[in-house]
Amino acid sequence: WKSQLQKPGDLLQLVIAAVRKNINLGLGNALRDAMEEHAENLLKTGASPSNRINDWNFLTDALENSHRNLFSEFLARMFREPQRHQGLSIVLSMYESALIKSPQVLQRYINDIVTHFENQNNFRQMQENDWKWLAEILNPERVIINHCSPELLRALSERIEKTKISDNRRHALDTILKHIGHFLPQKNET
Repeated sequence: WKSQLQKPGDLLQLVIAAVRKNINLGLGNALRDAMEEHAENLLKTGASPSNRINDWNFLTDALENSHRNLFSEFLARMFREPQRHQGLSIVLSMYESALIKSPQVLQRYINDIVTHFENQNNFRQMQENDWKWLAEILNPERVIINHCSPELLRALSERIEKTKISDNRRHALDTILKHIGHFLPQKNET
C-alpha cells in the first residue's frame, strides 16, 4: 500500500473504481497504516500527490468503518498542530470527507481547535502561521466549517475582533472573521 500511495498505480485505481461503484471493500490495518504515514509525510513536506486529489476521498471509503474512524481520529490529532503543516491544504482536500463521515470525531475536532484558539492567554503572541492554519481549516470552501458550533465561532470571532494587531497577522485574522461571517447571522439580524 505504501508504494501505491507514493506512486499511484493500478491497484489504487482499482480500489477507487470499486468504491465509486459502491462495492464495500472493508479494508483494514495495512491500508490505514499506509494512509496515515502518507498523510503525515504530505503534511510535513507540502508535496502534492501525483494524481487527482479528488479521487483520494474515495480511498477512505475503502476502509472498514472502524478503520475509517481511526483514520479520522488520526487526521484530527494531526491537524491540531499548526506549526508542522506545510501541506495542510493538500491533505484537507484529499481526506476532508473522512472527517465529515465521522461526525463525532469532526465535532470534537472542531471544538478542540476553536477552544484551543479561544483559550490562548494572549492572541497577540500567536504566530502568523497559526492564524493562517486556522483560516485554512475554517475556509468556507471546505465542508468542515458547516459542522462548527455557532457558539464557539461567535466566541472566537468576538475574541479576534478585540485583538489589536496591526502587523502581517492582521490579514489572517481578518480572513478568519470573513470565513466565520459566512456562517453567523450579522449582529443586527439577531
